[in-house]
Amino acid sequence: MRRVTNGSVGARLLDQLREKGIEGLGFWDVGFKQLTANRPLRVPEDARGLSIRITYSRVSDLEVRVLGAIPQPISLADTRDALGSGAVDATELPAHLIDANRFDEVQSYLTISNHAYVGSALVVNRRLWERLPGDLRSAVADAARQATAFANAAAEKEDADAVAALEARGRMRVLTLSDAERRRWKQALMPVHRDSEDHIPAQTLHAIYSAAGFVPT
Repeated sequence: MRRVTNGSVGARLLDQLREKGIEGLGFWDVGFKQLTANRPLRVPEDARGLSIRITYSRVSDLEVRVLGAIPQPISLADTRDALGSGAVDATELPAHLIDANRFDEVQSYLTISNHAYVGSALVVNRRLWERLPGDLRSAVADAARQATAFANAAAEKEDADAVAALEARGRMRVLTLSDAERRRWKQALMPVHRDSEDHIPAQTLHAIYSAAGFVPT
C-alpha cells in the first residue's frame, strides 16, 4: 500500500485533483478494515449468510455481496446496538474503531483480514496554493510530507495498540490468517476489482497491482 500511495501511482492520483481545483499533498491513513463476528471467519465461506454492517459505498456493498453475505449500511453510532440486538451479525472496521466502540462486548471474534484500506487525501484549495510565494509553498509542502509520515505512523500504532487492548481484555478472540487463507480471501474478492473497472480506469488498477507486486491471477 505504501508503494502505491507514496509512489508514482499515488502522485498521479493526486495530480488528477487539480482539474477539480484541488492540490493534493498526500494520503493519510485511517487504517485497514478487519472483520468481527460471533463466529470465526477464517475463509470467505465463513461469511456466507451473515448480515454485515458497512459504511455504504459501492465497493463495500459489492464486497459483502460477493462473499454471499448481506450488506447493511448503518451509522457507526448505531452499530454497537445493532450488533448487540442481533439486527446485524458482523462488521468491518479498522481495529481502533472496534476497540474504541467496545465491540468486543457484543462480538466474539476479530479476524485480522486487512481486506480493505481506508484513507483520505490531504488537500488544499488550488487557487490559494498557487497564490502562495514559492518559498512558502515549498515550506508547506515539506511540512505536509513530515505531517503525513507522522500521522500514518500514529495511525499504524493506534491500530496495533487497539488489537493488543482487545486481546488483553480477553472478550474477543483475535484470529490471524495463514498465507493460504489470505489467498482465498483475495481470490474471493477479485470480482470487486473487475466491477471497479467500470468506474476506475483499468490502467490505474493495473498500475496499483504492479506497484504492490500483486498478480490478479
